[in-house]
Amino acid sequence: MATKSIQAFLRTRPLDLLSKLFTAICAETSGTEFRAAGTEHDFDPSASDYGACLRLDYGSGTIQVAVFGTSASCEQFVRALYQFGAEEDVPPSLVVDALGETLNLLAGRVKQSVFDACGQELILGLPELFVEQDVRKFTARAIPIRALGITSAQLTEPFEIVCADRSPENLLREILSYLDDSVPDKLHLTRVLGLWEELSESRRETGSDTELNQLNQCVDLIASVINDDSANPREAIHKVAERAQELLAAQVSARELETPPTPSAPPPVVLAFP
Repeated sequence: MATKSIQAFLRTRPLDLLSKLFTAICAETSGTEFRAAGTEHDFDPSASDYGACLRLDYGSGTIQVAVFGTSASCEQFVRALYQFGAEEDVPPSLVVDALGETLNLLAGRVKQSVFDACGQELILGLPELFVEQDVRKFTARAIPIRALGITSAQLTEPFEIVCADRSPENLLREILSYLDDSVPDKLHLTRVLGLWEELSESRRETGSDTELNQLNQCVDLIASVINDDSANPREAIHKVAERAQELLAAQVSARELETPPTPSAPPPVVLAFP
C-alpha cells in the first residue's frame, strides 16, 4: 500500500495507539495494570530525568517513539515491571536498560500494527538512551513532540509516552526556524546540517533526482559556512532558506492533495404543503 496510507495512519492520534500497546505489553510482562492519564500535550523535557527513544522509518519520513519520566517514576516503573521488593534497590543502569527494552517491545508492536493497517513495513532504528541533562536534547522548535501520561497504582510521579512526527514537511519547518536574516551560530548551523542530512536520507527512496540534487546542494552550502569555506555566508544561508521554502511548499501541496475533501452538507429538505 502507498506511503501516504502510513502517513494518514500515523496522523490519526498515534499516542492513543501507543498507550494501548504500551499498557498491553506491561500487563503481559508483569501483570501490572497501567493506563493512559490526562490528555495529549506538548512534551516538556525539563520534567524528566530518564528517557529512551527509537525511530521508525516509513519510507519518506520517520516518527520517534519515546518514553520519559522522573527518577522516581522510572524507578517505580521498573519495580512494577520486574516485581522488585520494597527493600530491594533498583540500580540506575537497570532503569535505563528497562526503558530501552520496553521501547523495543513497543516499537515491534507498532510495526505490526502499521503492517496490519497499511500493508507496509516500518524499519526500526536502535534505542537512544537519555540520562539527566541529555534529556534536554529531546526538543525541537517546529517539529511537533506530543506526550501522553501513563499511570498506575505504583506510579506517583509523571511517566510519559512521547511521539515526534519527523516528516519531511516538519523537518523543513524546523530548518526554517533557524534560518532568518542573520547567519546562525555554528552550533545552530550544525543542527541545520543534521536536519538536511536526515531529510536527504528520508527522501532517498521517494524523491526525484532533481529534489535529491537540491538537498545535496543545501548540505554542501551549510557545510561550507560551518567550515568557513563560503565566500558569502549570508548569501549561502539565503539560498538554503529559499530552497527550504520551495520544498516546504511542495510538501504542503502534496499533503493537501492526499487529504480527502470534507463532504459538503446535503441541501436542506424543503417540505411543500398543499
